[in-house]
Amino acid sequence: MPDLSLNSIAQRVGLSKANIYRYFESREAILLHLFCDDLRNYTLEIEQNLANLAAGNEIVIAQVLTNAFLTRPRLANCLS
Repeated sequence: MPDLSLNSIAQRVGLSKANIYRYFESREAILLHLFCDDLRNYTLEIEQNLANLAAGNEIVIAQVLTNAFLTRPRLANCLS
């Protein structure tokens, strides 16, 4: 996301650039925070969906992993 600037982020969320700097040191810090948040939510969803599955359900496990990933395009983008 090289074309993403702090100015564009501030405009998009309706804050001044100075307010963004109160919480984040840089654009990379914002992206890291979003990535960690997405990854945490992805992991929680997988844990919840797999908690009651019996062993040997490889197809269901693959579906749970795939669905959790597909609903998070920002996470996929950060991992690429």
